[in-house]
Amino acid sequence: MVQTIQILYIQQTPPPRLDELMQEAAPEATLQYQQVLNFQELPDTDAALIICYQEAAITKTTFASIPRQLLIAVPLILITPHPQPYIQEQWPAFGFQDYLSLHTATASQVKATIHAALGRIACLRQLAQETNSQAKSTGEHTFPGKSTLEELVASISTEFISLRADGLDRTIDKSLELVGRVVDVDRVYIFLYHTKAATMSCMYEWCGEGISVEKDNLKDLPIDLFPWWNAQQHLGNIINLFELDDLPPQAVQEKEILEAQYILSLLVMPLTFEGRAIGFVGYDSVKHHRRWVEKEIRLLKSFSEIISNALKRREYESELKKHGFESIFFATVDLHAILDHQGEFLMVNKSWETELSEKELVEKYIWDFLPSVAAGQMKQQWQEMLDLSESRFLVTEWVGTTGEKRLMEWKMVPDENSLVIMVARDITTRQEVENQLALAGERLRLATQAAKQGVWEWDIKNNHLIWDEYMFELYGVLESEFSSNLEDWLLTIHPDDRDEQVQEVSKTLEDGLGVFDTAFRIIKYGEIRHLLGKGMLLFDENKQPDRLIGINWDVTNEHLTRQKLRQSEEKYRALVNNLSEVVFQTTPDGRWVFLSQAWERCMGYAVEDTLQRQVEDFLMYPEEDSLGLHHQIQTIKDERLLNVKIEVRFRHKNGHKCWMEVFANAIEEQGKVVGIVGTMLDISAQKKAQKELHLTEQRFSAIFHSSIHFIGLMEPDGRMIEVNQTAMRFAGHADATSIIGKPFWEGPWWRHKPELIQQLRKSVEEAAQGKTVRYDMEVIGVHDIVRTIDFSIKPMYDQGGKVYMLIPEGRDITEILQTQQKLATNENILRELTENVDEIFWVHSKRPFRLLFVNRMYEEILGRTRQELYDDPLSCMADIAETHRQLAQDTLMRYVAGESIDEEFLIVPPAQSPRWIRLRTFNITNEDGQIVRQMGIATNISDRKEKELMLQNALEQEKELNRQKSQFVATASHQFRTPLTSIQSSVEILKLLSKQQLNSPPDLIGHYLQVIEGEIIKFRELMTDILTLGSIENGKVPFTPNYHHVVQICREIVESYFMHEEECRIVCHFPEEEIPIFCDQKLIRHCVMNLLSNAVKFSNGKVELTIEFDETEVSIRIKDQGIGIDELELPFLFDSFYRAKNATNIQGTGLGLTITKQFVEIHEGKIYVESVLNQGTCFTIVLPILPIHENPPMDQSLLYV
Repeated sequence: MVQTIQILYIQQTPPPRLDELMQEAAPEATLQYQQVLNFQELPDTDAALIICYQEAAITKTTFASIPRQLLIAVPLILITPHPQPYIQEQWPAFGFQDYLSLHTATASQVKATIHAALGRIACLRQLAQETNSQAKSTGEHTFPGKSTLEELVASISTEFISLRADGLDRTIDKSLELVGRVVDVDRVYIFLYHTKAATMSCMYEWCGEGISVEKDNLKDLPIDLFPWWNAQQHLGNIINLFELDDLPPQAVQEKEILEAQYILSLLVMPLTFEGRAIGFVGYDSVKHHRRWVEKEIRLLKSFSEIISNALKRREYESELKKHGFESIFFATVDLHAILDHQGEFLMVNKSWETELSEKELVEKYIWDFLPSVAAGQMKQQWQEMLDLSESRFLVTEWVGTTGEKRLMEWKMVPDENSLVIMVARDITTRQEVENQLALAGERLRLATQAAKQGVWEWDIKNNHLIWDEYMFELYGVLESEFSSNLEDWLLTIHPDDRDEQVQEVSKTLEDGLGVFDTAFRIIKYGEIRHLLGKGMLLFDENKQPDRLIGINWDVTNEHLTRQKLRQSEEKYRALVNNLSEVVFQTTPDGRWVFLSQAWERCMGYAVEDTLQRQVEDFLMYPEEDSLGLHHQIQTIKDERLLNVKIEVRFRHKNGHKCWMEVFANAIEEQGKVVGIVGTMLDISAQKKAQKELHLTEQRFSAIFHSSIHFIGLMEPDGRMIEVNQTAMRFAGHADATSIIGKPFWEGPWWRHKPELIQQLRKSVEEAAQGKTVRYDMEVIGVHDIVRTIDFSIKPMYDQGGKVYMLIPEGRDITEILQTQQKLATNENILRELTENVDEIFWVHSKRPFRLLFVNRMYEEILGRTRQELYDDPLSCMADIAETHRQLAQDTLMRYVAGESIDEEFLIVPPAQSPRWIRLRTFNITNEDGQIVRQMGIATNISDRKEKELMLQNALEQEKELNRQKSQFVATASHQFRTPLTSIQSSVEILKLLSKQQLNSPPDLIGHYLQVIEGEIIKFRELMTDILTLGSIENGKVPFTPNYHHVVQICREIVESYFMHEEECRIVCHFPEEEIPIFCDQKLIRHCVMNLLSNAVKFSNGKVELTIEFDETEVSIRIKDQGIGIDELELPFLFDSFYRAKNATNIQGTGLGLTITKQFVEIHEGKIYVESVLNQGTCFTIVLPILPIHENPPMDQSLLYV
């Protein structure tokens, strides 16, 4: 519930009584007072109840200044200190929820009104919260629940039941907005059919934020423009589309129109009445897809039925008004109703509310409310009325809301519109009087029973209250629950009336008159009932009050009847004041005695300032018009005329002329005219339209004769009525007098071709039969000038659909034909050009967005037919590479939006190699700058992309070669310098020993010679590895593969190079069966030898050599238990001259593994390494086994890689 209530007071401080009532009505709420100068300063809020207060009288202008969005979002209650007549009549029409006068309002009334408003605000908040929480991630809309849509439809149904016709349009607009916001759509609209004109119009529309309103552009649309759509409405089918592709093939026109409005999803409910389609309600989703659940559809169908019934009800009320029955229908105290021929209630007047509410009656049958016997009588009389088309009278029993049986007199009158007018009158009282006269002897006994009066007696001294049986029934309490004292009686009374009753009892006991007369309310079974009480005080022997004896009876029905009658009178007064016509009454001498509020709207004068003044005081030209007006009034009085029509020029308050069409009638009482009554209708606009019509005819003549085209008018038989000056000047005639009245084919324009006359005769005959004729023809003018014209004859129809005139027209198209010929030539040239370029070229229209042309290169480049693209404009998206798919989709959206594009994409056409295309687009605009065409070019840039890629790879290779070159120079320099330095040192020492001619020991000289020899061997190995590496990089390594046994190769290596050591540390694991592999024996021997040498060099333990075969590969694994390699250094192990940190002090060139890897890859094999620092290393060579049946040549010549 809302915790804060804003009370806005206008022009003066609110009285204390308002604060007292508010505190009692909403004690839990915080009251905030704010002064404003007028309604325009009302704050825009949805968080508080706004109560407006004003002392002075409020006019229509004051109401009109209230922001309309505030009336929809927040329930407003208008409160004034004293009753204001205009407000009492007009507050419902201006959107207020309720109106209270502090002078007459009770605390209970204020409390009920405030609680209703607070409840509505809470409901609106809950609706907003639940609606905002709906998930839209998949386009699935979560149904908001019973507290939103279901309650909203129920609330709308209740409001429409008692809605007046003049408030229907505003209420429908408000309902569309509320429903649209709750179900989260972007547009809600109502179309109604105009059956006779075969058209339909959008009559109501609500649009969400950012959605343009189109109602004014959707009037009088031909029904055959939407054949499939309207067929569904007339069949009563619901159209439910999650996406527009759900439309059937026959709905082509509908789909184009919906796509043009960017509609994603929609729901359309037919509006039907008595099985006939009268229109439809549509719900459009533009911003996201929307899926409807069954419960939503059921509730919205109920909403459509509510709208249908309300519209038809207004139509019935309009019929009543048209025939002059409206005031009688609504103002009479008799029960009036309109039913269809099946006996179903369509509309009832307010007098029925004393019996049953309109909601209980409408759409039910009259005999549903009658006892069984009476229902049978009614059905019989009803059928006779329909068979004979005559009115019928009937008297039956009737059971009202209180359960009381009464006699009703019924009159049923059929009319020509398949309706029945019914009037019912309660004759119970009359019948009771007749019965009482007949049973005069029983009058006293029946008095209390007929009146339903209860008798009571109060023993004052003992405080003991005695009731008869009917008193307990009257109060709705059980005798066993009643304590029979005054306090118990007070508890049965309405809390707001208890203090007053205590005062009434005290007054009776104290004033000495002994008369007790009171009225009060009770709450019986949850319903408020109105009771009257009368009593007489009895005194004891000491003249002290002893007993109070009296009666009570229920007057609720009478109270409600008076209340309904008062409301009916108020609504009748409001109806008169809301008519567009001025209702008036004057005295016989022409003084205003009554004017409806329309007088103020039409003339600007306040009604109270006009009454008792003379009619002639308001004439525009009193000197000219007063005499004629007096004459007309006198004629009406003398001849007792009815509905006399007079046109009078009145003077508006602002001084301008106001034409009034007056319908006047004389009022007679006892054969004497006592006044004149009637209506006045403002026809200023009609007079202005007549004047504009005259001006329009003048403009037509000017346009007709100044047109550059040849235009004429002729009878259906071909006789000329009029010819414009352009056609006559072309023929060399000054005017059309020589042509008028003559047959069209005898005109001077076709004298050069006699055969054309017969064709013109036939064309006139066809046009007279309703056919529009059009073709190109040559005409001859003055000086024998020949021109080609676009000639047509159009038929014109009267209201009965008959051709009453023909319009021949000729438009000179000589230059246009010449231009078209040039354009055709240019188009052929352009088409020939586009069909022979080596790029894809296409053209799109903007509205609608549609492919118009694509050249043949589309088929060559993408490998798809052009027809596929015409059928499905998105089919080309399937060829976009997956890596470019998102970019292509974003580009398409930008292109559709009108943005110029320049992008490159990789495409993979079917059964073709991937290729690159460059896409460029540009727009063609009209003179207003609007895009009308979009063109594009797609170029195959695969060659350019390939060259760019090759250039990029070459640059990368160049960078890598430069890096390796630098690395090689640095490493080789070091590797060369080391052995050379050793050799140089040894040579210097030998020179020194030679100069000194010392007898050096032979072993010393031998040592240095061994050093030189060893360094020379290292140098030779280094040079060999460098040359081998260079041969590999230059692709010059000899590769002579053949079938060899790899086990045998490995065994020979071990026996030749490692068995001579004191202890051979190589352990071999060879398979028993060996498969020959296709390899170069020398290169494989080098690989195995290098890996075994490294294993022996870098370990002191055993070295395992393992060979394993599978179906396609052979694995050679060499595992040692040496120093191992750091995990971080493994990725660089095969780089040239790379030495692990823990191997720098061990002899090596840093090229062995690089060469080994290259030799393995020459065989299309792979080499792997696994190592743990200080635990050992394992190298694995994996080589493919080629099939033995390939039989390669055994003496194969030298091959180079």
